[in-house]
Amino acid sequence: PVVTPRFLPTCTPELLRGLGKLAEKYGAMIQSHMSESCDEVAFSRALFPEHPSDAHVFASYGLLRAPAVMGHCVHLMPGEEELLRRHGAAIAHCPLSNFFFAKETLPVKELVLRGVKVGLGTDVAGGYSPSMLVAMRTAVLASKTLQFRRAPGCAFNVV
Repeated sequence: PVVTPRFLPTCTPELLRGLGKLAEKYGAMIQSHMSESCDEVAFSRALFPEHPSDAHVFASYGLLRAPAVMGHCVHLMPGEEELLRRHGAAIAHCPLSNFFFAKETLPVKELVLRGVKVGLGTDVAGGYSPSMLVAMRTAVLASKTLQFRRAPGCAFNVV
């Protein structure tokens, strides 16, 4: 069985508490979306102001543990990668969806070097293909885009 809180903006504290208890009772895997977009992160902060980040919310309800897989995670707050690592949770890197929806890419190499488990996934809600071959191709492109970041002070660094 898999426990799937869709993502924090669709969950109440009561739902998260109940899902955490179910996951613990049955040893179920957990899957959700986390730190997927700037808007989602801001909305989650408004819904759960007592927690500094998405990862802290999931952890407080027992939903950030092995085996847990959190999709996206492209807008992690400082320290969230350490929380993922410490709790044994993994990230599902969905590069196509991240391009279309999150407008960001996941720094996979950096996360792996920090000890975070990262796998490859698809999320057709935010992309156009469930194909893992397309996901692999897109992951290579996403990785290359990290090399294209503008230098500070560049004329094209507009907000």
